[in-house]
Amino acid sequence: MYRLAGFTPGVQAESDANAISEEFGRMMRLANYVRPLHALFSRFGIMDKEAVARGRALMDKLALQDEQSEEDLAELDRLSASPNTTFLFDDPESFLDDMIAAHRRKVSDDPAAPISLSVRTDGAYEGAIQRTVYRNGRNFGSLVLQMPMRDKTDFWYQNWHTMRDIMFAAMDIWDVDWIVAQPTMYTGLQKNLFPDRRSFGWMGWMPDALTDPGDALAMVEPYRGGTFLLLQERMMNMKAPDIEACNKAEAYLLDRGMLGLL
Repeated sequence: MYRLAGFTPGVQAESDANAISEEFGRMMRLANYVRPLHALFSRFGIMDKEAVARGRALMDKLALQDEQSEEDLAELDRLSASPNTTFLFDDPESFLDDMIAAHRRKVSDDPAAPISLSVRTDGAYEGAIQRTVYRNGRNFGSLVLQMPMRDKTDFWYQNWHTMRDIMFAAMDIWDVDWIVAQPTMYTGLQKNLFPDRRSFGWMGWMPDALTDPGDALAMVEPYRGGTFLLLQERMMNMKAPDIEACNKAEAYLLDRGMLGLL
C-alpha cells in the first residue's frame, strides 16, 4: 500500500465545530478529486465504531440485570436502528454531523485532544483520508491519503506523474509545509533513516529551495516557492535497493539542513 503524508500548521477557528466543518470541506475537495481515479474512492464511508461498542456494552449491562430499565432499552433500540455506516457522497451533511458528535464525545474525556477526522473506503485494501489538527493551540496538523487497491498488483498510481498530480491537488487544498509519497510500511516498519525526523519516499515537496539533486535524487524542480523532489522515475518499493536509495536521499537532505525534526 502507498500513502501521501503531509504536515500542516494548526488551524484557527471560533470553535471545534467550525474547524471540523472547514476541515470536512477540505476533505470533500480531496475526495472529489480522487474519486474519478479509482472505483474504490467512490465508497468513502465511516463506521461509527463508538456506537457499535456502546451497543455491545449496553447489551452486556442489560444481560446482568434482573429488570432492564426503560431508559437503557430505549437507548439500545436507538443504537440498533442507526445504520453503522454512512457513505460520504450519499449524505455529506449527516457525515459531518457524525464527525462533530464523535469529537464532542472524545473531548468530554480528553479536553486537550486534537481534532481527528477520517473517511475510509470499504474492501480488503482500503483507502482513507485522515486529518489530525490542533485548533488555537499547538501549531501542528497532519494529513494522510491512503491509496486503495483492488488487489496486491493494482498499483494504479505507479506512473510518477499521477502521484505527483495527486500530491499537488492536496497542496491546493491544505497549506502543507512537508508532503511525501511513500510505501505505507516505509515508516511503519521504521525503514526511514532518522526516526526523529521527517521521512522521504518516492517523491515529495518541501518549502526549502534546492537546485542540486546530487547523486541522491533523480530530479529537483522549483514549485510554489519550494522544491519538488523525485527519488526515481520507477515507483519506490520496499525492497532493499529502494530503501537504501531513499535513506541516501534523507541523509542528503539532512546534510543541507532540510530534513526537519518531528
